[in-house]
Amino acid sequence: MYASARLLRLAPLRAPASRIMTRSVQTSAKPYNGVPFDYTNKRALAFKFIAFWGGGFAIPFIAGYYQLRKSGGAKA
Repeated sequence: MYASARLLRLAPLRAPASRIMTRSVQTSAKPYNGVPFDYTNKRALAFKFIAFWGGGFAIPFIAGYYQLRKSGGAKA
């Protein structure tokens, strides 16, 4: 009996389950809203994409050429 009286006393203090489960995030319903870059200009996007990935891919080759050139292994 004591446990049920205690639960009845604490019931108004708890938040309803539907209120706990809701999120307070504001998003628009537009597609590609979460993309961190502008994709409307296709040529600029292609250039940036190639520059970013091509530059990252070229770094090891440039570093290897530099090291070979420094040691005299690559005569150019």
